[in-house]
Amino acid sequence: MLHDRTLRDHPFSKGNHGITGRITTWLGHAADLKGLLANIADMIVLGEMAGCDMSLEEGMAIGLIVPDPWGRL
Repeated sequence: MLHDRTLRDHPFSKGNHGITGRITTWLGHAADLKGLLANIADMIVLGEMAGCDMSLEEGMAIGLIVPDPWGRL
C-alpha cells in the first residue's frame, strides 16, 4: 500500500477510476487487510485451544501490520 503512490495520493476514501484506473481506496485496502489479520489471530487462538504449539505462527503474525497513508506504522 505504501508503494502505490497513485492510490495513496488520490482516492483515500472514495474511489476515482479516472485517476487510478480502479475503484479501490486506501481505506478499503486497509479495512480488508485488518480483516485478514483478525482472521489470522482467530486461527491462532483456535490452534492454541486445540492444543497446538502456535508460537511460530504468533511470531510471524507479530510482524504483520497495516500501514496508514502518512507512512506511520
